[in-house]
Amino acid sequence: LRVGLKTLAFYGASPKGSPIVEKVKRRVSKLQKPPCLVHFRGGLLGPTVVWKVFPVQSQALSFVRKMPEDVRVFSFELRDRDASGKRGFLVTHPLHLWKVLQMRRPSDRCMYEVIAEDAPCKLYFDLEFETEPNPSRDSATMVKELIRVVCREWKAVFGSDCRPGDVLWLDSSTEKKFSSHLIFQRTRLFRNNREAGAFVRLVCEKMKSGACLKAPQSRESPFVTSRHGGAALFVDEGVYTRNRNFRLFQCTKLRKNTPLVVSENDEYVRSLGADCEEQDVFLDSLVTWCVGMDEPDRLLQFTRPQDDARWDSGTNAPQIPLRNTSSPYPELDDFVKGLVAPRGSIRHVTFFPDTDTLVYDLAGYRFCENVGREHRSNGVMFVADVQTGTYYQKCYDPDCRAVSFRSTPRPIPERCLPSYWLNMVPDELLRGDAAS
Repeated sequence: LRVGLKTLAFYGASPKGSPIVEKVKRRVSKLQKPPCLVHFRGGLLGPTVVWKVFPVQSQALSFVRKMPEDVRVFSFELRDRDASGKRGFLVTHPLHLWKVLQMRRPSDRCMYEVIAEDAPCKLYFDLEFETEPNPSRDSATMVKELIRVVCREWKAVFGSDCRPGDVLWLDSSTEKKFSSHLIFQRTRLFRNNREAGAFVRLVCEKMKSGACLKAPQSRESPFVTSRHGGAALFVDEGVYTRNRNFRLFQCTKLRKNTPLVVSENDEYVRSLGADCEEQDVFLDSLVTWCVGMDEPDRLLQFTRPQDDARWDSGTNAPQIPLRNTSSPYPELDDFVKGLVAPRGSIRHVTFFPDTDTLVYDLAGYRFCENVGREHRSNGVMFVADVQTGTYYQKCYDPDCRAVSFRSTPRPIPERCLPSYWLNMVPDELLRGDAAS
């Protein structure tokens, strides 16, 4: 006689399920718990306690100007697929941010420092080139030569010493791309990153003239082959724009998992000794973190109009540019607004009265005719020549500037030119013989 018994009835209930099932259950339970809340305690001598998120950068910058000097603006990439390329903005003290970053997975640390346009800053460089078209280049030797040139020019221009041991060297290179940041320590600060950019352009000029005396593929040459096949500097000259976002130490670009870490060739961290902690490196890596070091009378100024792309009208005539949010020609302003609408706008206009030329610096509009698409991070400008009645496009991208790109001139509508309205004025008014 065969009696059917279920396994559970014969053996009884097991006190435990499968070890694998139990492990999965524990992990699911852990993930379903509410996130850990971080509490920042204030103190008389401690860092300012604030943690405020903004959807727009201008709101964050406006808020931080009302806060104590130890608070900064940071940005982060939004993870939503529908928000590709968009960022949120956080106002907090760097130490509070550091604590939170350490609680996140390395691949989830996608944070940037916002280098405010009016903030004193350290000298910094963004270096990069693609390895496939440059298989024989020695990146370490190139960077060391750059540091040597910078230190030499620093001494010549500012009269103070600058050594390789003063340079924090961070790296996030991959097999496909060399990428490094240099942040200079123990040196005086620039009044803002525009002044720092002017000095960097001087250094690049020196590097270019020096490279001309060497073989194109010499180990120290700053020239590399760009993705477009032309020669270009491995120094990105486009990272000195207003309110620039600069990636943080131990952070990666979204979905890249290539964090910035201390380079094996770095001398600065080694000079700090064995007691140096990663938190100290994080603070030193911040371009605008210089509390107590930014006395106004010691800030460096190095602005030359000919070094500023926004003042480059394509002429060599000595001029005094007039900069404003609008030009003397409102009809021309309206025409440019129409070109970049609906997303774009005019950030400011620089007017060169000697040549009747206007440079329109644009916001929210980055389409470049040279590459046939929008630049990912560098803006563009329109240059209008009132005398010839034409305009053309230029941009801040280093590759485009290296080849002195400007688009084909296009005609400005006649009704937008002052000569059109001048023709409508009665002759007697122009002669001055009209009745009073």
